[in-house]
Amino acid sequence: RGDHRIDALRIGGLHFTDIEAGLTVADGLLDLQLQPVGLHGGTLASRVQIDSTTSPPRLDSRITAENINAPGLSERFPLLRPFTGRLDLDTEHSATGETVDGLLDSLTGLTRFGMSEGTADITLIKRVFDAISVLSPDGDMTGDWPDRVEFTELEGQWLLAEGLADGQEVTLRMDNFDLNGSGGILLDEQRFDYRFDFTVLGEPTRQMIRIDPDYQDVAWPVRCDADFDARPREYCSPDLQRVREVFTQIARDEVERRARDAVSDQVDSLRERARGLLDRLQ
Repeated sequence: RGDHRIDALRIGGLHFTDIEAGLTVADGLLDLQLQPVGLHGGTLASRVQIDSTTSPPRLDSRITAENINAPGLSERFPLLRPFTGRLDLDTEHSATGETVDGLLDSLTGLTRFGMSEGTADITLIKRVFDAISVLSPDGDMTGDWPDRVEFTELEGQWLLAEGLADGQEVTLRMDNFDLNGSGGILLDEQRFDYRFDFTVLGEPTRQMIRIDPDYQDVAWPVRCDADFDARPREYCSPDLQRVREVFTQIARDEVERRARDAVSDQVDSLRERARGLLDRLQ
């Protein structure tokens, strides 16, 4: 049992300050509690428990982060490179196993994250919609999109169920851009594979990314399948076969809408004519 204090510590490129930790190891249970420590302008706290009295041993962890400067983490976590802003994070996970591989294969839990009042590089999103535009009867869908946008709110979650390889559920909302899908991380092959729906929402959400109203609130099928060392621009591409089906459905819906409008107009016209005839008969 013991309490530990460290003024500053650098691990894996991350610089922690004002560290206070409590450690207890007793009766087959290890309990490590890290009080909020300074990290890139914000704080990080965690608690890790390992229970070796169960078979197999069980690991439980909880990590919370508040107001951390996202660019400060981008070197260590490449997925944060497109963003500026202050990061909030809350993760809770559990795993069982005799080895590191066993723990990874059973890892289960939920990560919630959010940012506010930041910017995002949307080059990857533009490339996906540029590829979709090739099949669009109206041509370019992204002509007035900048490479970097300001957002007011970003939030999402990452759900793991029994390991990293598959069954993950990911959602992200950034103002009027919405992403959701599933997939996994293949550590042995050093790559990831996810299938997402990219959606640009219409009003009343804040219109950070603008798109023709005909294409708002449409779930565009996208696959993100790449090696870990791939360039970010290579991460994702649209599923063009399913994109064709989406455009076909949009066209079919438009024909049906026009048909309904035409029938409605005729009904209204007949109603007015009948009303006028009744007025004359009276």
